[in-house]
Amino acid sequence: MYKKVCRVRVMVTGNIIFPLWALLFLHPLFLLVMLMGNLIIDSAVALVFSKLTNIQMERNTFIRLILSIWVAGFLADLAAFAWLFLMAMGFDFVDVYWIYTSIFSIITFFSAIILAAVTIYLIDKKMALKAGFVDHQAKSFAFIMAVVTAPYLMLIPTPIFL
Repeated sequence: MYKKVCRVRVMVTGNIIFPLWALLFLHPLFLLVMLMGNLIIDSAVALVFSKLTNIQMERNTFIRLILSIWVAGFLADLAAFAWLFLMAMGFDFVDVYWIYTSIFSIITFFSAIILAAVTIYLIDKKMALKAGFVDHQAKSFAFIMAVVTAPYLMLIPTPIFL
């Protein structure tokens, strides 16, 4: 039982800069750096997309869009975490501490990343439509955000960060 509790505690998924579970071991200043790093990445992807597609929007609208997609990234991470938590609690053959121990663990982690990407896509598409994007622009924007900002660092085994 103790082993299972320890696994669950360290499996929290994260955003693109650094896995959120590592915050249990880190200084609060690093939290600020991580949050700002994610905001910068989300902003950069949104800015590059809007420049490449010639999307014009007011500054306040752009700021609201950036903040909403930033929060969407963390909501997507929570969805992925919930999936990993359920899989870890339900199946002993899923190792969330060292993901490369079995094909089932690998599949579980990839499915969590895909779940996070789909969640990012759905939320970001809705936010882009609210910001004034037309449908095909909103879909393209959400797809780019989902692909670029999915939590790929989940594929790095936990012990490397400890």
